[in-house]
Amino acid sequence: MSIDVKPRTRDGKTIFYLSGTYLGERVRLSLGTADQAEARQIAETLLPRLLQRIQDGQFNSDTFAGIAQAYIAGGTSDRFLAPLIAHFGKCRVNDITDNDVIAYANDRGAARGWTNTTKNRHVIKPFQAVANFGAHMNPPKCAARRITPFIETRVPITIAPEAWILTAVAAAWRDGYPNIAALIMFMTTTGVRISEACRLDWRDVDLEASEAVILRTKNSRPRRVPLAASVAEILAHLNPPLGAGLVFGYRNRSSVANRLAAICKRHGLTYYSSHKWGRHAFAARLFRMNKSSLMVKDAGGWRSIGVVLDTYGHLERSHVESTVHEGAAALGSLRHLLKDEH
Repeated sequence: MSIDVKPRTRDGKTIFYLSGTYLGERVRLSLGTADQAEARQIAETLLPRLLQRIQDGQFNSDTFAGIAQAYIAGGTSDRFLAPLIAHFGKCRVNDITDNDVIAYANDRGAARGWTNTTKNRHVIKPFQAVANFGAHMNPPKCAARRITPFIETRVPITIAPEAWILTAVAAAWRDGYPNIAALIMFMTTTGVRISEACRLDWRDVDLEASEAVILRTKNSRPRRVPLAASVAEILAHLNPPLGAGLVFGYRNRSSVANRLAAICKRHGLTYYSSHKWGRHAFAARLFRMNKSSLMVKDAGGWRSIGVVLDTYGHLERSHVESTVHEGAAALGSLRHLLKDEH
């Protein structure tokens, strides 16, 4: 065995690695520190488990790029994976330490002003998803991973007021953009995401049945959404073509955002992003109607009730509390019965 702690300088930064060979396996494992004493302490902890993995044939994993491409081929979006593949692509997954992933998230986040929530979403979760996919497909060659996520501080969500939604729809219509007016009405009444709405094709819309089918969703499960009469009516004004074609005529969220921002500026309206007048407004409206979290989850196609509670739980609690107080107020009229008993 010839494995030792060695420094490696890259991009002007020196990091100590556990390097060498053992039973024919080449080892180069980042210890995540520039302090040699600390690196040796970490190495003493890692070395026994590392040697055992090599003996068990579980060290020589596939590259991150190889596993990630197989994962993407299964239908997963590469939106967050492309940067990870560019950075870790040639590395064997088992060689990439938790510290490597965290350091990459910190470096990339610092350059872009990311919050901890964004670091988790762009780096930690997609990296884990690829590693765990590899572990499922080929357990001996790829270890499952569970990296401690960054602590998230939740910022209260902003919801576009109902009055703003109606005003924005009217403004877009008057300005000659019925597709923007229809898009706002469609998203705020169905909870469909902007990326899903932009992909919606006329072949997947049935105005007579007042429904649409979202084939590609974030959860990879097709979703059938009912169309309110007002939405079906405004969609009909878009003059649907006989064949295929994008319903709203916009291919991405940026195009929608730029057009809506211009409309808002002309009419002196506050600009709200699509999630605030779409998905957030949809959920808030249902909670105002005293619908349960389970009902909101099913109606909006959220992955789990936990996601709904994490994001909108405070809305449900406020409406539950108001309902309890209303019920208690109604019972107040019975107090005279208690007085009569005594």
